[in-house]
Amino acid sequence: MSAADTLMWEAKAAPGQRDALFDWARRELPPLTGPDATGDGRQVELFADAGERIVVILPLADGRRVPDPPAGLIARPPHQWRFTFRGTADR
Repeated sequence: MSAADTLMWEAKAAPGQRDALFDWARRELPPLTGPDATGDGRQVELFADAGERIVVILPLADGRRVPDPPAGLIARPPHQWRFTFRGTADR
């Protein structure tokens, strides 16, 4: 993996729009999801908290990014950070 090969994207939904924002992310990201979406066994992951936040973990095998959601679904512009995948925890 190269440096900064994983994107963590986080958005705060507009009041009452968390489920709609999550559904938007699921519709926008299907081509990126699956058991081997990146060719290296890592897949796009979607998370929702109990409040108004949605998180996407996106392996950047080919520089993909999360598109901007419709303005009516978000309370503020999404935040995103790039990370370098370092493996999994050994237990």
